[in-house]
Amino acid sequence: MGGLSTRFKWLRRRRKREPAAGEAVDRRTLLMGAAATAGVVAAGTSPAIASPGSAKTPALTAVALAPAQTPDPIPATQVSVVPTGEIKKTNAQAVFEDMNLRLSKVNLFEDLQVAMTLVDDFMGNTSTSGTIGQLGWALPTGATGTAVTAVGASEPGIFVVGTGTSASGWHGINLGSNNLVGSPLFMCEWRLKLTNLNSALEKYSCWFGLHNSTTAVEPTAGFYFRYTAADGPCWQAACADGGTPNAANTNVVANADFHRFRITCDGGGVARFYIDDNLAALIFDSLPSTSRYTPNLMIRKTTGTTARTVRVDYFAMRYEQPR
Repeated sequence: MGGLSTRFKWLRRRRKREPAAGEAVDRRTLLMGAAATAGVVAAGTSPAIASPGSAKTPALTAVALAPAQTPDPIPATQVSVVPTGEIKKTNAQAVFEDMNLRLSKVNLFEDLQVAMTLVDDFMGNTSTSGTIGQLGWALPTGATGTAVTAVGASEPGIFVVGTGTSASGWHGINLGSNNLVGSPLFMCEWRLKLTNLNSALEKYSCWFGLHNSTTAVEPTAGFYFRYTAADGPCWQAACADGGTPNAANTNVVANADFHRFRITCDGGGVARFYIDDNLAALIFDSLPSTSRYTPNLMIRKTTGTTARTVRVDYFAMRYEQPR
């Protein structure tokens, strides 16, 4: 506060004090330009009403201007600068990555020539098939469970898919009729949470990722995570190419918290499964070749009549397809 007070006193002194003849010009001259006001400073008149015959003053020099431009000293501790968006990284590669992210919206146009990029944060307020989220997710025909937008969620954009109370209730969401094929280079990520875990009396199964199931049963094609009573407490990673899936135990115990689930394919026969950025499984066999699949999440009740749900926060995918 002391610094601000000192600065205001200086301003008041500057306003009261008029420049003497032959002294440096005032602030108006600095703002408007010495050439425009040199002929009127001595007379103390405005440039707009100056007399054409006004006497000329001596030429202004940097030496003459210097005293008038030097305010009362302000301690360095009273001065601070907070850069907006400054890149502070010192590693060259990190700087390049940061700049690439800043230009990502521009890069997206060129990227469309070789890949499809989809992102959905489920910010819509509808549960009608074909209009869910920003991408227009569809509901499977014949589902007996529930699919609704979350009300009063602490996180923005949550869609809830549930089994209902039927002992075999099921539901899901998907992005079309299995319009992806093969095992190209891609990345797919979901952020979601299970609201309940399996118990002796209440059991259910969940499959999500890129797969072809439309009735909430084990997919026969695609790349996906699954949680089932038969697998035990841990998440499983799976790939299928038109038949029985090749599954791998991630050894990550499921819980009722939000997690990020990522699936990548290198286009060379290796699928990687990550949970919260940690590599959880590698699969080399049964990757789809000609089998088709789509972004898909399914849940089905297998024991008991207490509803079970999955809360989906976001979905993102980049899928290479040169065109």
